[in-house]
Amino acid sequence: DFCLSRGLGDVYKRQHLKYCSVENLGFNGNGKTGLLLELYYNDNSYFRDVFMTSNKDLCIDAVEFWDSRFYNLVIESSTGPAGSTTQPNIWLRNTATSTAGAWGYSTDNVNQIHFIGCRLEAFGTGALWITQGSGSVSNPNGIYITDCKFETSAMQGGPHLKVDASCKHVYATNIYCYAGGFASGYATAQNIIAWAGVASALEHVLIANGSSAATVNSGVDLYAGQGVIAVLRDVVGLYETKPTGNHIYYEASSTGDFRVENCYGSTGGQAGGTVPARNFQNPPLRLVAGPVSDASFAVPPADGTLAVDTADKRLYVRVGGVWVYSALTS
Repeated sequence: DFCLSRGLGDVYKRQHLKYCSVENLGFNGNGKTGLLLELYYNDNSYFRDVFMTSNKDLCIDAVEFWDSRFYNLVIESSTGPAGSTTQPNIWLRNTATSTAGAWGYSTDNVNQIHFIGCRLEAFGTGALWITQGSGSVSNPNGIYITDCKFETSAMQGGPHLKVDASCKHVYATNIYCYAGGFASGYATAQNIIAWAGVASALEHVLIANGSSAATVNSGVDLYAGQGVIAVLRDVVGLYETKPTGNHIYYEASSTGDFRVENCYGSTGGQAGGTVPARNFQNPPLRLVAGPVSDASFAVPPADGTLAVDTADKRLYVRVGGVWVYSALTS
């Protein structure tokens, strides 16, 4: 293990370990269990050109970790046990234990962390998760994920990227997620991205799979909590094997609004779950010079989609898979 943390005697976290850097370093888990990099009570650290491989556990665990950057981090061939809900490659969380005073306990959070140009590949039980952890106070916020790749053909759990409803200000852009196949003995289709952050956005994402197996349940499992607007833009599914569910699955427990723009899958269901009856600040309507049909769109749109027939002055809406219209009058 490599530990950038305060000493065990400082159980009250009076001071962070800070101003550290890890560069041009490789970690080989050698097929064993245990953390490769522990980041507890740490801030203002810098990681560049770090390579990790062959770990049968979490690779990076971060609690009360602030104001730090990862550039060109590579993690390969590392995973927790099949179906694990606690062992992605990287876990950012507010606390590692609910026992006050114990090592890894925190009443603070993870915040202002950047991942830039990172690659996580051949993982089994998820790539990057940002969650509440064992506690329920001062949860993760200010996490930025840019130009990153999450690719695997060894799935035995998931999702690739997870942001739970405790998180705030999480922005992921220019992301590639590939679900090519399963690990030996595992065949359960997975949600590839679970997205539920507050004041957050998922933008410019490609989710893809191969032709060998139905690896994708839903491309994005989407949740919007009380007073929250879930924002997705340009999230595209390029599926050689159609999802067993839908490209976007709207969680039934959502009580907030949604802004979903230019998001579609190349095959299979476009939207499922409790598809919202409303969207926040919808973009302009599609204009069609003549009667509107599914052929007016590149892929069949969801019910509730609106379009305008500019030639005949009619407003169309798709209901139950059928386009109906009403005349427009001034």
